Amino acid sequence: MNKKVIQLELGNIQAKDLIEIVTILNNHGVAVYDRQQIVWLLKENKNLFNHFHNGKWAS
Repeated sequence: MNKKVIQLELGNIQAKDLIEIVTILNNHGVAVYDRQQIVWLLKENKNLFNHFHNGKWAS
């Protein structure tokens, strides 16, 4: 099994596009590491500002 790690810099993209990219990668057997669970938050239509400024991610 090849465990190559690639970091993608996607820049400023729409939430639906990020979800679609992750879905395509997963469908092709590519594991996506999303430490901050951004994709899940987007799928659930959660407010990213509130999540990252009122929780454990706030500095």
